[in-house]
Amino acid sequence: MQLLLFAPADRLRAAIPEPLEPLKITPSSGLLALTFFSYPVCDNDPYNEVSVAVVVRRPGAKGPHALELLQAIRRRNFHAHVLALPVDTEIARVRGVYGYQLPKWLAKIELNISSKVEARISNAGGDPDLTLSSALPRLRNVPSQSRLGMNNLIHLVDGEWHQTRVQTNTLSFGQRLLPGEVQLTRKGGTLSQLLDGLGASRILRLDVVKDAQLVLHLPTPLKP
Repeated sequence: MQLLLFAPADRLRAAIPEPLEPLKITPSSGLLALTFFSYPVCDNDPYNEVSVAVVVRRPGAKGPHALELLQAIRRRNFHAHVLALPVDTEIARVRGVYGYQLPKWLAKIELNISSKVEARISNAGGDPDLTLSSALPRLRNVPSQSRLGMNNLIHLVDGEWHQTRVQTNTLSFGQRLLPGEVQLTRKGGTLSQLLDGLGASRILRLDVVKDAQLVLHLPTPLKP
């Protein structure tokens, strides 16, 4: 389950390292993605995960932001820089920190997609951080490989820029633009403070993926 939120471009720019640049949806606004994942079948055992990521321009991209955004939507191929990636198992934390050098820590995470969508994350001490609930968008079931997508994580590994590709084969999904029924409650924890500091405000889109296959590739160096 993912929320795309508007946030001031200057705050997003200050939160990511140079030379990365937020992909702007308006001259003063960029996009922040808050995503809850649940992996019931995985090579390193089942686990849950939450991501807070800034949608960024493709490395080396030139030209208008609007055109790049439209192309990314059409191709379902986005670039992002992850600011937070808590998980709920130690093996997932260790692999993410030492294998990918991503900002992972342990937290209690729940995601339930049934007649409605409910998600929550708590701090390490058990205190609530973020809670989310929404009506379930109408789901579409599609043939395998008919809706492939790619997310590209741009991050530093041993001080050098790398790209980690995440390929998705979506099988069942629903979307809603400018959803009015989403309740995102911030309880003052780590992720709540991060969203507040970035000025995350109005929700642009709600995406719910009920069934999909994901392939996480190893990081590869970005060419200068």
